[in-house]
Amino acid sequence: MTALILTYHSMNVDGNEYLNNDHVALSMDLRLLTELGWTITPLSTIVCAVIHHKLDPVNKWVAITFDDGSWFDWHDLDHPTHGQQKSMANILRDFSRMHTGRGQPPIEATSFVIASPQARAQLEVTCMAGHRWWSDEWWQQAHHEGVIRIQNHSWDHNHITLDSTAVLHEKGRFSVVSTYQEADAEIRQASDYLDSICGAATSTIFAYPYGEASDYLVREYLPNHTSEHRLTAALTTEPEYVTNDSNRWLIPRFVCGCDWKSTEELRTILQR
Repeated sequence: MTALILTYHSMNVDGNEYLNNDHVALSMDLRLLTELGWTITPLSTIVCAVIHHKLDPVNKWVAITFDDGSWFDWHDLDHPTHGQQKSMANILRDFSRMHTGRGQPPIEATSFVIASPQARAQLEVTCMAGHRWWSDEWWQQAHHEGVIRIQNHSWDHNHITLDSTAVLHEKGRFSVVSTYQEADAEIRQASDYLDSICGAATSTIFAYPYGEASDYLVREYLPNHTSEHRLTAALTTEPEYVTNDSNRWLIPRFVCGCDWKSTEELRTILQR
């Protein structure tokens, strides 16, 4: 192995134990990573190394990522069922205060956010019981502070619960994106919006919704239209290690709750 990318979903709160709460899992996993000698590294550093084929197994790099970009990434919130939840940002800040210079540099994670305000407003109703916890008011502060960088998770996720999406023929999957018009609406439009909020050249890395890539995106749109979408790499949810042979448009990630469900299962991945 050379490097790893770990993914969490901050809205995954169905209790207050590791198995059912990604906030609890992240807090425990940070300690495990440090115990085993892994360096928590900015995602951009790993992506740059992949592009230039300069990953070195000696470094033991791991990047932390979050998907979807709800308020649970940034704000401490009182969950209506499971009580107060410390934000992913504050979990990272607290850990950094205790461990910077003692096994870890200052931690920088990445949040892949859904760009469309209209989509997020509807998703607040369909996925978050009407709580207004999916706005973008925190993105600029987060991105410039550096504890959580903001990156591209598409315009509307082609989410199955939305009335309409940029993909006109089938909702609930991203592997169906097969034309320039669909790809441009989902990816370039999201890049433009993120840059307008956080500053020019913010959007450089894309995470496929559902982890699904289409041949058209991997072989045509992403590599051949970089001047338009301005991305350098794209991430899937294939549970594999990142190596110098990884395709920059198909960089793999492990997902908490899917690829590991306990510290021991993560330990196995880290020591494999």
